[in-house]
Amino acid sequence: MLKDSALTLSTQGLMFILALLTSVIISRMLGPSLKGTYGVFLLLLGLVSMMMTFGLGSSVVYFGSQDKNRLPKLTGNGLTAALATGLGGILLIEASLQTTIFRNYLLENGLNVNLLHYGVILLPFLQAQAFLVEVLRAHGDMIRYNLARFLRILLNLVGVIILVWAWPLGLVGAVIAWGVSVLFVSTITVWWALKSNHFQITWDITLMRQMVRFGIKLYPGNLMQFLNYRLDVFLISLFLGPSEVGLYITATTLAERLWDIPHALRTVLLQRVAANPEMEATKALTAQVSRITLSIMALLSLMLALATYPLIDFLYGQAFLASVPALILLLPGITVLSVGKLLSAFLSGIGHPEAGTYGAAGALLSTLILDILLIPIWSFYGAALASSISYILSAIIIFVLFLHYSHVPVTDVLLIRRADITLLWQRVCAFFHCGELHHAN
Repeated sequence: MLKDSALTLSTQGLMFILALLTSVIISRMLGPSLKGTYGVFLLLLGLVSMMMTFGLGSSVVYFGSQDKNRLPKLTGNGLTAALATGLGGILLIEASLQTTIFRNYLLENGLNVNLLHYGVILLPFLQAQAFLVEVLRAHGDMIRYNLARFLRILLNLVGVIILVWAWPLGLVGAVIAWGVSVLFVSTITVWWALKSNHFQITWDITLMRQMVRFGIKLYPGNLMQFLNYRLDVFLISLFLGPSEVGLYITATTLAERLWDIPHALRTVLLQRVAANPEMEATKALTAQVSRITLSIMALLSLMLALATYPLIDFLYGQAFLASVPALILLLPGITVLSVGKLLSAFLSGIGHPEAGTYGAAGALLSTLILDILLIPIWSFYGAALASSISYILSAIIIFVLFLHYSHVPVTDVLLIRRADITLLWQRVCAFFHCGELHHAN
């Protein structure tokens, strides 16, 4: 697990750097208002894509990890589902565009309808990447799995450099760059998934029903979790405007990058738990990974809080310094929910994906109530505080469910041990060949 996690985490680190460069260029070239408009564009497409997935991506990992002989069928089912859900998303957006309320919302946030039409066309490709990249993960091909995600960030950066910075097309250039990266990476992801199955793909209606039954347990939780992360952006765009959206997105972009660590670990943990029938071993592994991650996240959050003001000033400029308090308010929730993400992966791996749904439901209700109360009073700082509280609530719910199903002591999950530190140091040294360096010196 540590080897695959190190590979995934290394990829996440590179992706963070590239995504940060992309964000900096867009921020400095577009300013807070147009950056907010761009954020609303991505948010709308991300929401529709999430609404149409029905948890099928996780179903691919779950069933493929249990029996790799199913992967050709899962690939065929995934392609069919991508086309169907992508077309469903297109119809949903087009129907929404016929309403005055939705068109006024776009107008108030500076988003041209033609740009949204362009993005909608790419929904089937977004869905294909979301489903087929999980075939690679189920195969255990973590190199291509990570490469597919990395390439999308890299190509988006290249497009932004060309179309936003060198040849300043503004918001239109940023949208085109995003679309080209989606189109290319989804195509190569589908190719890799087909190649991993030696181009032998089939369709299995019975398996599709099983996928839907499993995925539908995850679907409400995934959707509510997405809304828990992004509902505040919608409400800020409704109550305030695109400038405040741009400032808030700057804070969330930096704060949520800390989640790259638990995301990298969760990616591998879900596959390992689903494939490993040794319950005691997976419980011990999950507890150890969780307590180590919590300690690392707490330290990194403290460091980021201390460096936030000069960091935002250096990267984004004085126009974005108003983001500093929002970022600091987000950090406690970001830290605590990192453990919730890992425990949720364990629960999904043992066949209880609904646990994430319960956590997300409580957090979403909390987010909605607190956002409505706090945003009109404290602007987007109220949204940051509401999100942080909701993240902590979600983590607590998932933590309680984990204890119920695993019977692992609380201290095993939360308190790091000396043996953990020793193990972590040994793995870091092995990764960077510390012994060889010491010998050479």
